[in-house]
Amino acid sequence: MRSPPLIAHLVVLFVIAHVGVTTFQAVPLPRKILTDKAARRSGTQDTWIAWGQVLASVGLVDAPDAFADQMQAWNNTITEQRMKALRPLRFYYVHTGTGQSWRMFSTVRPRGARLELYVRQELEWMPVFLEHRVPQWRARLLNQERVRTIRTGFSKRNSQQKNHYNRFVNWLAREAATDFPDATHFRAQYRQLIIKKPAQIRIDGGLETGEVFWQKVVPLDRYR
Repeated sequence: MRSPPLIAHLVVLFVIAHVGVTTFQAVPLPRKILTDKAARRSGTQDTWIAWGQVLASVGLVDAPDAFADQMQAWNNTITEQRMKALRPLRFYYVHTGTGQSWRMFSTVRPRGARLELYVRQELEWMPVFLEHRVPQWRARLLNQERVRTIRTGFSKRNSQQKNHYNRFVNWLAREAATDFPDATHFRAQYRQLIIKKPAQIRIDGGLETGEVFWQKVVPLDRYR
């Protein structure tokens, strides 16, 4: 029986190495938490204290608060070492398109934002698209995967994307000028959403809404 050619062995080794380095990159380790305020804001400190209380109840730790501080220190140390190990591999991740972490499947951001679109008719603003609400204007388009990715990017309030956001809103206004012939203005904005703690959700339910940002009003006459 003939042994496999050298190229076959090389392919197998490459596949093993590729799976190994991409898995190492994708493992959903948390981000480095630089301050106590960041730990409180992200909700991780509450989680560590809760686990500390569980462990303290069975005698494994003495103080839940001290356990939370220790976990924060461990978190930062592990994250720093992982970042150092990944640094030489960044070139490979960029050129193979394998830089996506699995963190999005392991954590929930406590603060987000939703897109809200309105048209003005007879001196009143009428909502036509509220994310997570139905019915929605142009739902098939705005909920399409690529467009949804763009919307999510704008919700992070990155000032470097403000010009792209303005062009996005102008494009939507042009579509609204056709779909709503009686409307005089089009308004787009993002509204902050805050995910409450489980105990609070059980009391009053729903999401807490916060400030409105990146509000833009466009007269529709310019597209008619």
